[in-house]
Amino acid sequence: MAGLDLVTAPVSEPVTVAQAKARLNIDFGDHDTIIGDMITESRSAVEGFLKQSLLYTVWKHRIDGYFPREIRLPVGPLRTATGLSIEYVDDAGATQTLATTEYQVSLGSTGIIRPAYGKTWPTVRSIMDVVSVTFKSGEALAADLRPAILGALYLEIGNRYANRESIVIGTTTSELSSLSARNLLTPFVRHD
Repeated sequence: MAGLDLVTAPVSEPVTVAQAKARLNIDFGDHDTIIGDMITESRSAVEGFLKQSLLYTVWKHRIDGYFPREIRLPVGPLRTATGLSIEYVDDAGATQTLATTEYQVSLGSTGIIRPAYGKTWPTVRSIMDVVSVTFKSGEALAADLRPAILGALYLEIGNRYANRESIVIGTTTSELSSLSARNLLTPFVRHD
C-alpha cells in the first residue's frame, strides 16, 4: 500500500476573485469571500477529476515494503525534477536520501522514476513507508493551463455560485458539480 500526502498547497489559485466575478457578471463585493472559497473548492474538484495538480503543488508519495521497478507518481503533471527527492530506510534502519545521480526522471503527465543507467535501487527494510518521494506537480503559471481546463474551472465556479444553497461553503468538495465542466475535462484525465 502506498500513500500520498499534500506537503505544500499552491501559492495561488489559477483564477482570481476579480476574474471569477467578471466571468459571473458580478459587480459588487459582498460575495468576494464566498467566491474565493468556491475557487479553491472548484480547483480541488477539477484536480481530483483530472488526477493532477493545476499549479505547482508539493506532494509526498509513500511506498511500502520495497523499491518498485519504477516509481510512477500518482499526481501529475511532472514538469520539473527540481525539488524532487527520494528518501528510504536502509537495512540498518537509518533514513537515507538517494543521490540524484542514482536515478533518472521522466517528465510529463505521469512522472516516472527509474534507477540511472547501470544502477539499481538500494536494499531497504521491508516496512511501511520505506520509500518516500517528494515532488512538485502542476504548471508554473495559470497561463500555462490548457484553455479547456480553465474553461471547465470557470464553469464549475459558476455552477457552485448559482447553486450555492445546496453547497456547504468552507468544505472541500472532490466531485465536479457541472456536467459541462466534466465534458471539457474528460480528454485530459490521467488513465494510468
